[in-house]
Amino acid sequence: RKALAGDDLAKILALMTPEQGRSYQEDWRSTEENLASAKDVLDARLPKKPKITGGELLADDHALLEVEGVPWDDGKMLYVVEMRKVEGKWVWADGSVAGMLR
Repeated sequence: RKALAGDDLAKILALMTPEQGRSYQEDWRSTEENLASAKDVLDARLPKKPKITGGELLADDHALLEVEGVPWDDGKMLYVVEMRKVEGKWVWADGSVAGMLR
């Protein structure tokens, strides 16, 4: 979330797997367009005010997290976030909304 608030595409890409990062490094778009695309897409896919509420280590380099977050001011959602350990650090691999919370 912090990286999305800035204007540095490299910082955003450093926090995700290379596979996820490829779609934000398209050569037919300018650097500014790639940054705008990353911020737009990830803003919708990543929870605001995230709180990890559970999860499971599937392998030494693969984990699934349950994350409560706020997609808009009066909503609360449960997200499933896939994390991978790449070159010694945990990075975002994928994520999706699992459902609404009360």
